[in-house]
Amino acid sequence: MADPIIPREFRNMTRRSLGRSLVMVPVAAVLLFAVTIPFSCTTVSDYEVAVLRNPITGYVADQSNGQGLYFAAPAVFWKHYSLYETREIQWPSGAQSERAEALTSDQLTISIDASYRYRVVPDQVVDLFLVVGDMRAVNQYVYTTYRTALRDAIAELSGTQILSTERLGIADRVKELMDEELGPKGINVVRFFVREIQPPPAVRQAIELKLQREQEVQAQKFQTEIVMEQAEQKRQEALGIRDAQHIIGESLTAAYLSYYYMQTLQQVGAMEGNVIIAPTEGGNLLFDVPTSRRLLEMCARLDARLLPFVAAFSILSCSHNPQTYDVPPVLANREEIADALSDVQAGVDAVVVLMVRVEETGEVSDVRIAVGSGDRHLDNWAVWAGGQMRFEPAQYRGRAIPALVQIPVTFEDAPPPIHPATLQNADSLAAVMASQYGDVLGTAHLRVYLSPEGLIEEVRHLRASTVEVREAAWALAGRLEFTPCREGDTPIAAWIVVLFEFGGALSQVSIVPPEQPG
Repeated sequence: MADPIIPREFRNMTRRSLGRSLVMVPVAAVLLFAVTIPFSCTTVSDYEVAVLRNPITGYVADQSNGQGLYFAAPAVFWKHYSLYETREIQWPSGAQSERAEALTSDQLTISIDASYRYRVVPDQVVDLFLVVGDMRAVNQYVYTTYRTALRDAIAELSGTQILSTERLGIADRVKELMDEELGPKGINVVRFFVREIQPPPAVRQAIELKLQREQEVQAQKFQTEIVMEQAEQKRQEALGIRDAQHIIGESLTAAYLSYYYMQTLQQVGAMEGNVIIAPTEGGNLLFDVPTSRRLLEMCARLDARLLPFVAAFSILSCSHNPQTYDVPPVLANREEIADALSDVQAGVDAVVVLMVRVEETGEVSDVRIAVGSGDRHLDNWAVWAGGQMRFEPAQYRGRAIPALVQIPVTFEDAPPPIHPATLQNADSLAAVMASQYGDVLGTAHLRVYLSPEGLIEEVRHLRASTVEVREAAWALAGRLEFTPCREGDTPIAAWIVVLFEFGGALSQVSIVPPEQPG
């Protein structure tokens, strides 16, 4: 039998060398696997998710993979992982912004510095991979959507609107347009920032000139209102003086003029070197009604500082009404008055001296304060008590006559003083009013109910000069900060009235003083 034909390359190979060659094949495979393993690992961090795809079959897993270590050696597993960041992504990165240009509805070119932040929704990354692609494709897709939304939002507004207060809505409109496009695909636009808006130089100069002229007109209008308000204030002061003179004139009764005359005599008599001579026949030196009327007309034409001299001079016109009494008037309902005043408490002892006119019937016809306590509240209670008094009338030679009598009313426990609330942040609110509501002019009154802690529990509108002023005051009411009202040392709940005065740089907010007790 002939020898087999052996290729020349294997003629010198022995059986032993062939065995070695066959052993090297699995060794080489193991070495190849060991070398490729480090490059076949995919690590998914806690802020990432991964989508698994088979490059051969094109199969994509239905669920995304969370944090962990995954193997994708091409020679063994044939797997490929696409990573997606789930944290917010800032574009441009850092604190940068991109300048973009867009046309307004009236064909003006506006330059805008803008930036945005977005994030991928982890539960929708599989759909995002199938529709858009990997993370690089997602970034490009979001950027393209941003440029389109920015142009569309600017095209909806005119140049004047963009440079007015409506520019504040551009960021919201761009974000809305981006959400409409990106939201269904699993991309959430977190925030859109508009850093700066620049119109063409010529348009900017024209608008600035227009705004300057409008501000000048508003300033002149405000100055006119100030002048008118000052004129009205002077007119009201004149009316107040007139009404005060009228009220003083009507209140100068015979009894009061007599009492004032006695006080004047005491002051004059206290001066060194003065001698007072007064007739004693016929009774007390009190003015009759006709003389009081004439004196009233004269006092209305004279300065109030001359009133004591007029009272001293009118001694020549005195009469005998009320007359000197033999038996003084006696208070008949002392216990009733004491019971009525028992609820009026005072922190310190206080005495109010009343000058009371008692008629022949024992009824009280006039009550005046001769010596006050210094507390208007207590003085009012004392005058009220004087009007409730009933007397056994004074007598002169067995006949009832009118008489003047001084009655002291003593208070032993008056209520502690009430300290009103104070506004703590008036200056900062005035700055906000000047900056955010510089074009609002007028006043508004709000009624605010404060808790014992000084917190606002309820706000009511009293009055406002315009609807715009009322809305601005309502917007600022939530920023008010107060110290609570106190009764003595105890915080109490109370209603207060807050005045908002809008006038640009002259804006201010204050608490309206409460009305005096009457």
